[in-house]
Amino acid sequence: MRRPVPLLPSPSKPAESQTAAVVTQTEIVLRKRKRPVSSACEECRKRKSKCNVPWPCTPCLHRNTDCHFGPKADLEMHHRALQRKYSDVQAENTHFQAVYSLLREKPENIALAILRRIRAGADPDAILSLMENGDLLMQLHLAPSSQFRYAFPYRSALPSIPVGTKSAYMEALALEAPYPGQEPSEPCDYQPISDLEAPRYMPYHSAKLVEPMLDIATISAWTTVCTDESLLHSLMEAYILHIYSAFPFFHKDCFIRDLVSGSKRFCSSLLVNAVLAHACHATPKFAHRNEHWNPQNIGYLFLAEARRLLELETARSKITTVQAMLVMNIIMNDHGVDGASYQYLTKAVALAKRMGLFNSPSDDIEHDVDPSTKVVREVTAWALFAWQGWFSYVPPLDLKLRSKTESCPPCFMNRL
Repeated sequence: MRRPVPLLPSPSKPAESQTAAVVTQTEIVLRKRKRPVSSACEECRKRKSKCNVPWPCTPCLHRNTDCHFGPKADLEMHHRALQRKYSDVQAENTHFQAVYSLLREKPENIALAILRRIRAGADPDAILSLMENGDLLMQLHLAPSSQFRYAFPYRSALPSIPVGTKSAYMEALALEAPYPGQEPSEPCDYQPISDLEAPRYMPYHSAKLVEPMLDIATISAWTTVCTDESLLHSLMEAYILHIYSAFPFFHKDCFIRDLVSGSKRFCSSLLVNAVLAHACHATPKFAHRNEHWNPQNIGYLFLAEARRLLELETARSKITTVQAMLVMNIIMNDHGVDGASYQYLTKAVALAKRMGLFNSPSDDIEHDVDPSTKVVREVTAWALFAWQGWFSYVPPLDLKLRSKTESCPPCFMNRL
């Protein structure tokens, strides 16, 4: 029976025995366990010694003898070797099947890239690793693609016809996309885009209208067709954003200011209903908005209300009536009703003449008005003069404002 280990070292016990005891205990604890084998070589069987792997075994190497097995042991070794080889071939076949599935299921450009890697001698494991982890690496990549600055909603590339033009719009940074036959753009240094440069990098259809005065307006007070303020605000924003820039028939700031305050100097129910009717053309969320004859169409209702109000205000000389008839002229042009559109233009010109919009700046009527009214009159006069000029080129139509008999409207650019 082993003696218990003393708690304190004994001075009478020699140091050599302690060292020997410690070394013996350490050897027992750190002894390496030998790997068992299912069969032993012939020499180890004769000497009854433990055989180990790999072959030749360690005892045969120490004795410098041949390490060979019997027929039964050779059969077992051959069976295990076949199993290992079958496992390796099965794993390799799985990789080949995965690569074949990629060639069959991936898009043509990706499949061709995989085929080029195979012809270059790439390992199947490397190809699978690239396909499995490539998308994840692209998601973690912080720099965006240098090919497109903005994804267009309907097609990625612009038509080839306007590419060769010298239009300033085609030089906008938002249109830096691959054109047909154009070489890919060089990678650029991605820097944060300031708020002042942001409009240059985005197309117009992605813009949002920022008009603080319009946000607080109660548009439903000007029309009896609809009481939904959110819908009316969306229509008014669509008109100002998409239509007003092409057809500025009224002074926007004065119109919105009176729309909020309720004043009828530069805003009227007739003009508001006409604007809302035209705004339905620029709002894609309305189904069948092109059916102007459909009474269920909200644009039809706004236009019908504008026609009713126009019959009541035709005899009144108001600047908003001239502006509303110009807007209704555009609506009829969009509907293809040329006869009605020309009548609205004729009435607008006649009313503008009766109001003296084309009088000389030296006339008394131009001196007795306040600055806001003067600017609105000049804006409306120039808009009517420019718009009727387009219709004067149509042979059946008659020129309403002739340069020999009528003076041009006064310039208002220095007052805006």
